[in-house]
Amino acid sequence: MAGDVGVMVLVKFSRMARLDGFIHLAFGRYALRSEPGITFFKTLGSGRDAGFGLTPSASHQGLFAAFADEAAADHFLEGSRTIHFLRFNSDEVATIKLRAYSSRGAWAGVEPLRITAERPAVGPVASLTRASIRMSTAMQFWRHAPPSELSLKGAEGCLLSAGLGEAPLFRQATFTVWDSERSMSAFARLGAHADAIRDAQQRGLFTESLFARFVPYQMTGTWLGRDLAQLGAGTAEPPGGRGTNLASRSQAAPALKGDQRPDRFDHAERPRALQEPIDRRQHTRSREGEHVPRAPRFQRIGYEHQGHGEQAEQRQRVEGHGSACSGKVCS
Repeated sequence: MAGDVGVMVLVKFSRMARLDGFIHLAFGRYALRSEPGITFFKTLGSGRDAGFGLTPSASHQGLFAAFADEAAADHFLEGSRTIHFLRFNSDEVATIKLRAYSSRGAWAGVEPLRITAERPAVGPVASLTRASIRMSTAMQFWRHAPPSELSLKGAEGCLLSAGLGEAPLFRQATFTVWDSERSMSAFARLGAHADAIRDAQQRGLFTESLFARFVPYQMTGTWLGRDLAQLGAGTAEPPGGRGTNLASRSQAAPALKGDQRPDRFDHAERPRALQEPIDRRQHTRSREGEHVPRAPRFQRIGYEHQGHGEQAEQRQRVEGHGSACSGKVCS
């Protein structure tokens, strides 16, 4: 069943928590199954430096989920064990709530989000491009990755980007946020990215694909050193004479259609990575986490990811795997 509200979470695990992050990538989906109101979810890996290359990142990850309504999405962001675990073990966490205004294709056979927002006349937009790549055409697809990533880094109006993936090489995704739909459309129709999409369509490189566009709102946290609430502060005023930036739109949902963690105490004098972006309640929760005695690594991970009645099963899975822990699109 498609949801109404999407949530994208981008994470950079601290150096000391990279093993924790790998366990989350492998087993975190079991905790998500019991989240109230969740209708779709994917845990995602990333490329080096959160990019799109073949070398996987040891610290960057993503999570995409769809929820039945605003209340379910808010409950997940404010009180879920998954979000608490990510914030406690990371140097950076960014969260973005999304409502779709355009969607074409499928992800794992379903369309994750219903169309619940009008196409925005001004202000920021977000894009998610996801594809399953044919094994026989993977080399042709990855040939386009370096020039596409380079063109995206210099693209006018691109506020945020992340290369994500469910599985190395064959299931890749790109998530971006733009200052306006005009900027996003211009990038999609020109240059290396346009060449890659055109080649994929003509040669049939994908077995499945999803192209979705969203109105992003309630953006919090940091990503690659940038405060999400401030990303739109310097954007050009869109046509119509009224400028809308991310900060001004972050507190209100779009018009509906029809209806810290510290740096492992290695440098105690340094500020928290999440100290400024998160609100007072989140800051309080992160400080409370500092006083919780650290259990053995695998016992703690099992606790953080336990679902209703799944604690024993989860612990067995982790213990069974021992220490054997592993972008453009992952889940």
